[in-house]
Amino acid sequence: MTTRGARRRVPFTVIGGFLGAGKTTLVNDLLRHAHGERIAVVVNDMGEVSIDADLIAEHDGSTITLANGCICCSLSDEFALSLPDLLDLDPPIDRVVVEASGISDPGSVAQYGTLPGFRLDGVVVLVDVETIRGHAADARIGPQVLRQLERADLLVLTKLDLVAAHDVSEVRSWIADVVGPVPCTDAPRDGLDPSVLFGLDHVAGRDPGGPIDHGFRTTTVRPGAPISRDALDRWLAGLPSHVIRSKGRVHTTDHGPVVVHVVGRRRAITPDRSASPPPPGTGTIVVIGTGEMGGDEAFEHGWDELT
Repeated sequence: MTTRGARRRVPFTVIGGFLGAGKTTLVNDLLRHAHGERIAVVVNDMGEVSIDADLIAEHDGSTITLANGCICCSLSDEFALSLPDLLDLDPPIDRVVVEASGISDPGSVAQYGTLPGFRLDGVVVLVDVETIRGHAADARIGPQVLRQLERADLLVLTKLDLVAAHDVSEVRSWIADVVGPVPCTDAPRDGLDPSVLFGLDHVAGRDPGGPIDHGFRTTTVRPGAPISRDALDRWLAGLPSHVIRSKGRVHTTDHGPVVVHVVGRRRAITPDRSASPPPPGTGTIVVIGTGEMGGDEAFEHGWDELT
């Protein structure tokens, strides 16, 4: 058993950003290029832990052990209370990275980095350059989007391939206008060097702040009957406008297990190559939206009409 008081404080980094900005992709890339560091990734999200299958050595409930010695686990309310237990892992971890929920305030999540044994290294917020200005102007979600940007020690621009170069420049100027001189970098296609994200030493004066009422609603759809891939695509296309993010895993009748990702009007259905895909005729899709999006029954009914 190790003694917490005798150990250096473990750096604690929060990866934030609105729904669909690319946080999970970035986290997987960090784990793939850990450069010998033993990283503990904690996922504070409404969905499941989404770690690329080729990285996983062992999956035990909500904890995933990776072949490179890193680990990943879900951050429930109970786990948040036991977060310091990460300090007792053997071999010891080198750093903690928290993937914050897309509708959370990363500054509030960063408060966990002030617990004994940890050192808040920085708050990194991802910015989807295609959607950020539209989201910020939306009366329903704009305050939360801007709050996330204001909490950042570093902003990472993502989805650069979806817009023209001059649009990226305009987004940079817009960011400077609305949140001031926050360091900003681009997310290259081949992934960011981890050294860009670590060692930020949390900018003095950026108070993590307290939680705010984000006004979002989430529901989980569990298919009660098998469905084809085309029918699944039609169901996703028919989601109401109040839905801003959906993700999950479904076993289709004609294409086997698939992974679903929806951000606004963008949607993707890709093969599920995980070690434990959902059995035939089953699956789970988490739907996130504003309060007007309706109840669980509406989504289940829409699904039943296609089966």
